[in-house]
Amino acid sequence: SDLIESIEVRKTLTPDMDADTIGASLDIQTVASFDSRSDFLSLRAEASWNELADTITPKLGLDFSTALSDSFGISGGISFYRREFETDNVEADPWVTGDLGNNYSEEIQYRDYDVERERISASLSFDFRPSDSTTLFARGVFSQFDDQEFRRRLRLDVSDFDQVSGGAGNVLTFSDADGELTVRRDIKDRFERQRIASLSLGGETDTGPWSFDYQASWSRSSEREDGSVDPADFRRDFEDDGLVLQIDNSNMFIPAYSVLGGSNLFFDPAAFELNDIEFTALSDSVDEEWMARFNAGYSIPTDSGEFTIQGGVQGRWREKSFNGTIEFYENDALTLDPFVGVPSLRIANIAPAAADRRISNFFFANRGAFELQEIDSIFDSNVGDYVNQEDIYSGYLLGRWDSDTLRVIAGVRIEHTENQISANTTELIEEGATFNGAVLDDDIVVVTPNSFSRSYTDWFPSLNVRWEPIDNLVFRTAGYRSLVRPNLGDLAPIFAVEQNDDDEREGEFGNPDLLPYE
Repeated sequence: SDLIESIEVRKTLTPDMDADTIGASLDIQTVASFDSRSDFLSLRAEASWNELADTITPKLGLDFSTALSDSFGISGGISFYRREFETDNVEADPWVTGDLGNNYSEEIQYRDYDVERERISASLSFDFRPSDSTTLFARGVFSQFDDQEFRRRLRLDVSDFDQVSGGAGNVLTFSDADGELTVRRDIKDRFERQRIASLSLGGETDTGPWSFDYQASWSRSSEREDGSVDPADFRRDFEDDGLVLQIDNSNMFIPAYSVLGGSNLFFDPAAFELNDIEFTALSDSVDEEWMARFNAGYSIPTDSGEFTIQGGVQGRWREKSFNGTIEFYENDALTLDPFVGVPSLRIANIAPAAADRRISNFFFANRGAFELQEIDSIFDSNVGDYVNQEDIYSGYLLGRWDSDTLRVIAGVRIEHTENQISANTTELIEEGATFNGAVLDDDIVVVTPNSFSRSYTDWFPSLNVRWEPIDNLVFRTAGYRSLVRPNLGDLAPIFAVEQNDDDEREGEFGNPDLLPYE
């Protein structure tokens, strides 16, 4: 943020601006060497303290700008930031009303987060004036953000109950003699890296009546995981084991629980068997865009003001994709007992809980002891993959009148949008279901690639008027059309379908026919 020179908020659109906005657009200008009246160098050192983690973490930065000659300048900066913190969290959802009129949450989750975040960012700009009429620039930005998250979680699931076992008001009891009580203790060990990079080249030429500006740019952002245990889930279903839980909803923001019966099993780590490990072998999301534009204007001065005719063309070529490989592993011989650590949650007792890396290290060192669940792995690895290519071609023509008291900008913009989108129809069909006229002996996954293409063209007229009849009194009026295109991920034709042994099918899907907001 220290590299920002100014932020310009535009509440209306003019034809030379991208029409993909509603409400306002923000134009963020970074520091350029010729903008500074003199050379400068700034150094920063900061520190922050997190009360729960009891840790001091640093932030460092350097920024500079210098004109090496009358025609060449350089500016840039680098910053480093590392933060360690803890978060105590509780989530209760969904809230239901039981048969006896009691209100309660079907699942309460107590979450204990330990997080380490690190960011390094750098920018570099070159400015060149080959002549009095022309200024050229080259600007680059890079940022890398690493997020290591450990999350221990206790989940109390009473969704099997139609009514509470006892209690009244905000204090309710649930007994496993009246329904199945599911208790899960899991841990997430996730490392995620995000990167953003951009490079832009361009310039301006002003010869008097004629003015030109031109720019080409490339940008790429990514988010990647390739080795996260997310999560390792230990579970026990209590049924006629003597477990009785009391849930106190007096503070609905932090529901409290206590164990009235069966505490010997509830607090015994050996009573919780490994349900599965969800291993993110790869989660790779990439968004890349190329852009080129050219604008030309011609000014005609008059006795009362100046009239400018301006036009331009632009092309944007963007591709967004996701590729995932998710693997599920089981080992029925494992319990939570050998992996127990000390949780730091302060709002509830979630012990016994797994230590940060203990289960992850064991999994990586003993991969052969775990059985890959092929069906679930194939399904989750294919269901989210997609590629969406969006190309936008635009052009505009405007007229602008400027005088001492009046400014009028009027014109029209045209934008043509093309999408080429591909994803999968992923079907999980259970044993006993009918597929292609035959009854299946085993669960199967059927993956069918699909693709869609579409295009549309929009016209965007606009009129902006600014009138200042006297000093310190300004009237403005404007009218314009704009649109907001759908998120590329929402357009992806992802079809996820599950068919049970009664041949009932349910699913969810993306919508490649989504229309823009207008």
